[in-house]
Amino acid sequence: MSVSRHFDYAIIGGGVIGLSIAWEMAQDDHRVALIERDQVGRQASWAGAGILPPSNLDKARHAVEYLAALSFQQHSLWAEQLRAETGIDTGFRRCGAVFVARTAGEVAALHGQCSEWRENEIEAHELSPAELIELTPALSSCGETIRTAVHVPAEAQLRNPDHLRALRAGCELRGVEILEQAGNVQLKSDREQGNEIRLQNGQTVRADNVCIAAGVWSEQLVKQLGVSISTVPVRGQMLLFKLPQPTFKQILYEGTRYIVPRDDGHVLAGSTLEEAGFDNTTTPQGIADLMQFAGGLIPELNETTLVNSWAGLRPASFDGFPYIGRVPAAHNVWLATGHFRNGLLLSTGTAKLVAQLMTDRRRTVIDIMPFRLDRG
Repeated sequence: MSVSRHFDYAIIGGGVIGLSIAWEMAQDDHRVALIERDQVGRQASWAGAGILPPSNLDKARHAVEYLAALSFQQHSLWAEQLRAETGIDTGFRRCGAVFVARTAGEVAALHGQCSEWRENEIEAHELSPAELIELTPALSSCGETIRTAVHVPAEAQLRNPDHLRALRAGCELRGVEILEQAGNVQLKSDREQGNEIRLQNGQTVRADNVCIAAGVWSEQLVKQLGVSISTVPVRGQMLLFKLPQPTFKQILYEGTRYIVPRDDGHVLAGSTLEEAGFDNTTTPQGIADLMQFAGGLIPELNETTLVNSWAGLRPASFDGFPYIGRVPAAHNVWLATGHFRNGLLLSTGTAKLVAQLMTDRRRTVIDIMPFRLDRG
């Protein structure tokens, strides 16, 4: 038998974007439902590394930069508030980052990145070989091969599982109804009948407002409302190592790949960029490539210290901008997806933006036109 329940807001998608929106919406005693097809906080949001690159709000030039800067500004505040509400440490740390280049192409790209940091007034220092080893002794074995190194002190990180656990606990404490294992939901929306979300178990959720924040599955949901967007699931494979004790503190970058140390000796290495459809399994080649990368910088990251591997699917839009805004022809339905590799970083700002859209609808802190659904 179908059971129908009514909420002020229903958020479809239990990743970091959906959890953040639900937590933000629930602070004003709204009746909020969070609907997740599988298990909350276990898809791409859990699979990432939790990197938070610094941004300068005063120097932002376009919408994505504004969203990134707003989000970066909010993360430290959210970490404090979540810890105060739930007692959970999200792992927020201003750990800094070291960028290294060993090929001519990497050197040129890093110099270009340095120019951008200077324009945005983000502190970045080129390191001499001696300064590099003094700052990060773990790189001493490959120091002679590094042609350029840059230190960015403001880089920060979160521990994804802990941040997601805190968001879930915060949602529950604020009264959010969490509906997991909902399967492939059916969504109907019109002005007369309102919004109806039918779960696979037969339960029906009705809501005055709906936000679709289901990552790579969002495109399928908006198609039910007669709207097309252009996103592609991009697989990112990751490795997890465990060292007896931490040997470095900074996030390490080489090109598009990174190594992220945790306080307890765990180390993440990632990630691949693969268009593999909805296949979120790891591959021998992907693991081998990441092993070669990680061990090439830190020899201790090898088969002996490897403890796990996994892959996540990240929603990439055709132009690199997320989709954030009202779904045309639907009744009070909104969309927030397409954040690609920056879902965790952009989650706080996206939650603030979506909350403004769903409540005020007249003014937002950021111009959302570049994020509109009909741009292509």
